[in-house]
Order: sequence, then C-alpha cells, then structure tokens
Amino acid sequence: MSAQVETIAPDDFARDRVPQSATIGLLRLLLILLAIPIALPAFVLGAQLGKGLGLAGAVLGCFAGGAVLAAIAVPAAFVGARAKLSTYMLINQAFGATGGKLVNALLALSLLGWFGVIMTMFGRSAFETLQALAGAQPIGMLGWSALGCVLMIVTSVVGFRAIDRLSLLLTPFKILLLVWTLVAAISRYGMETARAALAQPDFSLAAGISMVVGGLAAGAVLQPDICRFARSARAGTIAAFLTFAVGFPLVLLLAAIPALATGESDMITIMIGLGLGVPALLIVLLAAWTMNTYNLYASSLVLTTILPHEKRWRATLVVGVIGAALGVLGISDLLVPYLLILSIAIPPIGGVYVVSYFARRDAPIAQFHIAAFAAWFAGAGFAFAGFALTPVPAVDSTLIAAVLTFLLVRRTV
Repeated sequence: MSAQVETIAPDDFARDRVPQSATIGLLRLLLILLAIPIALPAFVLGAQLGKGLGLAGAVLGCFAGGAVLAAIAVPAAFVGARAKLSTYMLINQAFGATGGKLVNALLALSLLGWFGVIMTMFGRSAFETLQALAGAQPIGMLGWSALGCVLMIVTSVVGFRAIDRLSLLLTPFKILLLVWTLVAAISRYGMETARAALAQPDFSLAAGISMVVGGLAAGAVLQPDICRFARSARAGTIAAFLTFAVGFPLVLLLAAIPALATGESDMITIMIGLGLGVPALLIVLLAAWTMNTYNLYASSLVLTTILPHEKRWRATLVVGVIGAALGVLGISDLLVPYLLILSIAIPPIGGVYVVSYFARRDAPIAQFHIAAFAAWFAGAGFAFAGFALTPVPAVDSTLIAAVLTFLLVRRTV
C-alpha cells in the first residue's frame, strides 16, 4: 500500500486525474479524514456547545450537525473518488473556467481563515501550557505561532505523502489523548456532574447545529481533494460517512463532556488541571499540525487552478503567508460568526458541483456557467434571508442549490 503512495506526482495531480496506482485503501483514507476534525477549533466548539446546550442538547446538536455534514460530504466524496479529480477541477466544470476560479478563491479564503484561527490558537495554547509546566519562556505567543506556521508549511509542501504518513502515525494518538482526558475528568468529577450541569442558553439548538455544520462545512465540500485518492468510490463514501456522521460529533463530545464536568471551557486548561500537562502540549501540537497542513494543502490546490503555471510548493508558501497574516489580524476573535456564515455560504457549492458532475459531465466548459451561479446564490440567499424549509439553514441552502442546478442545467445543456 505504501508503495502506491510513492507514485504520487510532485504536484499531487492538482490538475489531472489520480491514476489507480496512486490510490489508497479504506483504513488509510479514514485515518486521513479523521485527522482533520481533531483540531483546536473543534475543542473550542465542543465546549461552547456543552455550555450552551447542556449534555443532552450537545449530543443532539453534534449528531444532527454531523448528519447534515455527512449528507454533503458523502456525495462529494463519491464524485471525487469516481472522477479522481480535485474539488477545484470539479468546481471549474460546474461554474466555468473563469467562474470556477472565483468560487475556488472563496473556498481558499475560508481555508486560510481557518489556518489563521488555528495558528493563533496554537501559539496561545502552546505558550500557556509551557508556562504552566516550566514557567518563564524565551519566546511569546507570536513566536510559538511562527514556529508552528513554519512546521505546517514545510509539511504541506511535501503534499499528500506527508498528510498520509502524518495521519497514519498521529490520528490514533490524538484520539487516545482525547479519551484519556475524558476518562480523567469523569474519574475526578463524575458523569453525573456533567449531566447535571445547566445549559447557559446563549443560542438555540438550531444555531448549535449550524455551528457544527459551519465547523466543518468547507471540509465536507472539499472531500474530493482527499477522496480522489480512494481505491474505490465505495471506500471514499464509507470513509466520509464515518468521519462526518460519527467521528466529528464524537470529537466535539469528547471536548464538551470534560467542559461540563469541570465547569471550564478551555480544553487545554482542563487537561492541565487534571494533571495532564504533557498530553495537553502534545494535543496542541498534533491537532494544529495535522489540521493546518490540510488547510494549506487544499489552499495550494486552489491556487494552482487559479494560476495554472504556478508550482504547488510555491503556492503553498504564498497561501501560508496569507493565512499567517489573517491570524495576526485577529480572525480567531470572530470564530462564532465566521462559522455561521460559512455554514450557509459554503455547503450549496457542494450541491451545485455534485449535481453538475452527473448532469453536464460531457458538456463543453464555458467561461461562466450562469445556471450554477444562479443556483448557488439562490440557495445561500434563501438561507441568509431567514426563510426556512428545515430548522437548519445549511440544509435549506444546499437542497435549493442542488434542485435548481438540476432544473437549470437540464434547460441549458
């Protein structure tokens, strides 16, 4: 299996189909996909959901949001695994040669926003953890952020091979650290404490579900970037379903339950308080490393479709600098509204390109496909305006975009 991964081209097939010789099996694919949601923002989001909804509400919100994400991710993964093309090439087919570049630029911006959020969280968490363990430090939060940024950029330059190896080694370890924290919190405070903790209702269940969807909406839409390396469409869809419908909700709950049991919202502070200082430092490093490596990798694929003659390693350096700048400018302070906007604007893109793949696969690609943009704007606009078919705006926007794409494409192809 590892020999197959070695056959990957230097540009990771950014503009070409992945050959069968470069594909990987279900288990390896699942470890890569599971590495993505085990990230610092998920720990923050899980704690917020626990505090805002209580344990029962958090369980419902996490799994309902996971179901919505799976409904987006599974078709996207199927298309990616079947077409063997990156998300950005599929988007170009759906929105047009020039139109696709505009949509891809928006997706890249969302990924770079996440890179900035995670970079800032990494710097702050690493500084505070080491300060609690060792006292004075030679560098501050910004210095730790910069060191982390360099590590993430270097790994991402290597590409899919690095993501594959990193996930194979670190995903099981990250899961073990989260479970260790959960067991330690329950052993000290008891599960009854978590169950009895009263919600502080800053938001509704529907808003909580939307926050879960926003937390991984871009990841769901971008499934083809990873699943194009799946050995079969079946492997891609199973891995996507397990990641979004099961894995991501469980990661959120592994953060929510210790927060409810201890009354503390910060996962790293919880771990240090439980005497898990070294594991806390490890989870900060590993979670940020794997997630931001993926963010930069996906962003570099975008840039290579916008600038076809740009080498992917140079694109990675460019997007890394932009993402770092967003982090320094304080994008992490806007995390919750950022999640809610992404949860509405990003999912309908998936609805458009999935339907377009089947409805206009052999049609010529124009500069702009007006039908695709009309469907996307209508879906997102309907949800942003506050109209509702379901309690979750992301579901509404995706359904409307997918149905309109089907109807409009049939009239134009």
